[in-house]
Amino acid sequence: AITDSQQRSLQKHCDAELVKAYQAFAELLEHQDIEVHKRLDTYDKRADALEERFATEKARILEEIEAESLRLSKLLDEFQEAFEEEVRVRKAREEVILRQMDQHEKHITQNFDVEYEARVARVKEIQEELVACMKSRVAADVELDRVCQEEVDKIQTLIDAEVSQRERQDDNIMRALDQYTDKMQ
Repeated sequence: AITDSQQRSLQKHCDAELVKAYQAFAELLEHQDIEVHKRLDTYDKRADALEERFATEKARILEEIEAESLRLSKLLDEFQEAFEEEVRVRKAREEVILRQMDQHEKHITQNFDVEYEARVARVKEIQEELVACMKSRVAADVELDRVCQEEVDKIQTLIDAEVSQRERQDDNIMRALDQYTDKMQ
């Protein structure tokens, strides 16, 4: 049988032990809270560094895309200018040929009886030259269309490769983030 004084003494002792246990638990909890916050700060720093790196990479990639776009636009403009110059030169040659034909017709009309045979031969030469120029023009147009299509195909291939590479890089980044997130958990 426990007396009242023993019971009170036991109660005081239990209360004191309970207070010590609460204090020890509170200290442990505070220590764990500090450690968790330290780790969270470290993770925050890492996340900030990753975000900064992603922003830098994104800016770099956008700059590369812009530079490539400008280069391709310039190349396309140069092709267009070369094509327009070729058209202008051909038209000028055709105008010269047509003027020559007009001059020859006038000359033939004035000297018809004397130069009939010479006129027929010259007209034939001029017509052959015109046909040759037109054939040349058609062939040059076909060649230019082929070259332009090849360049457009090359450019499209480069763009497709760049898009594919960037998608792989994005996938790698996402895997790294997923792994990082898994490790954090």
